[in-house]
Amino acid sequence: MLAHSGVDWLCLDMQHGAVGYAELAGLLQATASGRAKTIVRVGGPSDRFGIQQALDQGAGGVMVPLVNSVAEAREAVAYCRFPPEGCRSLVAPSRALLTQEGVGGPALSRYLANANRRVQVWLQVETVQCLEALDDILSSVPGIDCMFLGPADMASCRRHGVAAGCFCLGPAAARQLAALGYSAVAFDVDLSMLLGSATASMAQLRP
Repeated sequence: MLAHSGVDWLCLDMQHGAVGYAELAGLLQATASGRAKTIVRVGGPSDRFGIQQALDQGAGGVMVPLVNSVAEAREAVAYCRFPPEGCRSLVAPSRALLTQEGVGGPALSRYLANANRRVQVWLQVETVQCLEALDDILSSVPGIDCMFLGPADMASCRRHGVAAGCFCLGPAAARQLAALGYSAVAFDVDLSMLLGSATASMAQLRP
């Protein structure tokens, strides 16, 4: 439902969420008919299994937390890209291949040609160590599409032409961040949206 609500992207949280990768395929199938890009948050830069599962099942990209260095950023990007740009392994057929290109040899060739361009890599800035390395990461690691960070750190993204993202609470805060130049803003989670809607409905029903 959220994929049809008008949002530009959704994050499926495999780092903190209660679902496993067995359920991820169903979630991605449910969001595929909407216009929202689905980003899967994995366990960290060394979570090759999680990155592979998310991309093979058709995620539009991954959000990688706990990145603290150039080496970790480079590792995360490499797991998302097929050679020669990275070291992502290939399985065929996969849900991503079938839904994006179809079946047969030409479909596989198209998939390999387009996958590196399609998949987005979002990294999270969560530590002082990462902040100190941010300029080095952005200047020396190609293939980063978005950095999730704090308002004071957006200047580095602007210098390197990388989209800036941020978490916030509510649409008003999201509008403020968008006005500052953030292009990927997460303003709520599914549970609080459901609870808020139910609470508002009950407030109207009860005297």
